[in-house]
Amino acid sequence: MAETRKPRIEVASEQLKSELEEIKQRISVIETITAAAHRPQVEALVRKEIDALGSKTIEVLAACKVPRTRQELMTQFSFNSAPALDYHLGALRAADLLLGISEDGQPQRFVWSNLFKRLPPKVIKELLNND
Repeated sequence: MAETRKPRIEVASEQLKSELEEIKQRISVIETITAAAHRPQVEALVRKEIDALGSKTIEVLAACKVPRTRQELMTQFSFNSAPALDYHLGALRAADLLLGISEDGQPQRFVWSNLFKRLPPKVIKELLNND
């Protein structure tokens, strides 16, 4: 009795990357719609989280408007050690205000989360200048 083999399916990594990018774009659209539909609740949630943060942590968040590496943040804020920076990054990531993004062979960069960056610019400015 001859054994029939199922055809092998080979998937190129470029194909997977393209599909992953499409999924990310769809999720981004859904997040945008959700954030717009529930803006007052999202804004209240973010305010509550920011109010619980220290001023240095808020400064780190403000600096991550553009992608920043760990080394850039350590230099900018004169942190003496990685754990000193991690204390602030951890609080921001736990509050879903900051994302760490990694790309092929590049150092991890930290940027605002979609939750935060989709707030109106006026609200973001007010939250980051909260003293």
